[in-house]
Amino acid sequence: LIFLAFIALGLVLSKKVFLQDNRFRLPIIVIGAFILQLILVLIFDNREFSFKFYGTPSRNTGFMAYLSLSFLLIASMVSAGYLLIRRYVWALVFVGAILAVYGFIQNTGRDFYQFNNAYGSNVYGSFGNPNFQSAFMGIAGAVGLTLAVFSSLKIRFKIALIAIVALAIFNVSVSSQQGYLNLMAGFMAAVIVYVFKKKHIAFGWSFLGLFGFGVFSVFLGILDKGPWAEFIYKSSL
Repeated sequence: LIFLAFIALGLVLSKKVFLQDNRFRLPIIVIGAFILQLILVLIFDNREFSFKFYGTPSRNTGFMAYLSLSFLLIASMVSAGYLLIRRYVWALVFVGAILAVYGFIQNTGRDFYQFNNAYGSNVYGSFGNPNFQSAFMGIAGAVGLTLAVFSSLKIRFKIALIAIVALAIFNVSVSSQQGYLNLMAGFMAAVIVYVFKKKHIAFGWSFLGLFGFGVFSVFLGILDKGPWAEFIYKSSL
């Protein structure tokens, strides 16, 4: 991650036109503020430096991981285009299908590799963690469902996508519940964009308002507050 991120940053810095483009000024400011916050925590937090720099052992989501992800986010803005996004979307579906099948195999107890399992579920794909598997299944499921509903693909491809989505939802049901949130948020975002693109402005704002209310309700549930707390709250969320 670090190796690729710093290479990507070098490519970004060579694109002077990008750095002068007003469209990217606000995202760059937001990302810059996020990186500044990371640096301040690294300097002033009292915990062990290696813990802050690398992150929790076996997760490694510390300073360097988030700095590298920030660089990749900037690089993605530079290189974004229809062809790249199309390839990226299908790569998500393809990898999601593989991990969904693998998760199904794990659920049957026929995993070809014996993990030292410290979790309540044995479905964690290649991530080694059911929360990560569930989250990725939610992302892949949202992409697959969006393509199945809104694309002009042939019917046999749409049926295949629905099968992948169903398998992804099964993985979420036997691993960790947070994948449901990813799937619903991703697909609802696609619905809102589609409605606005079709010039149905009133419906678009209605969906957006409903989505905003749903996000707020889920946020309260994540904080163990509100009517959805008993269904949503989990420390890992």
